[in-house]
Amino acid sequence: MLDKSIDEIKRLREQTDALLQRKRVIESLQGNRSEAVGLFNELAKNVPEGVYLKKVAQQGNKINLVGYAQSNARVSSLMRNLESSPLLERPVLIEIKSATVDKRRMSEFSLDLYITRAADSPDAVKGQKT
Repeated sequence: MLDKSIDEIKRLREQTDALLQRKRVIESLQGNRSEAVGLFNELAKNVPEGVYLKKVAQQGNKINLVGYAQSNARVSSLMRNLESSPLLERPVLIEIKSATVDKRRMSEFSLDLYITRAADSPDAVKGQKT
């Protein structure tokens, strides 16, 4: 009889762990739901005049931006603005090259950056442990 009770307790603990895991996944998805809106708001605030984005792609927390700028200095300004954003971090220039768009000389660029997620920050990790 005691063995049956122990087996029942083990089964209940496994079910509890499985439910807690599912709850964490759902909370994670809920927390990241508005991420796209925040990303586009930050891009709208931080893209300087003379920079035009033609592609924004996300894979996990990595964002790839492709666009045109009137000069290399505008790309540098974009990268400084993105670095100072509370939501975005680590902009890395992948490529910059000369291009002609509508008979105007432009700089075509590609850069990667990362979204700062609450779960990735040290304060959030500390909050989860307590």
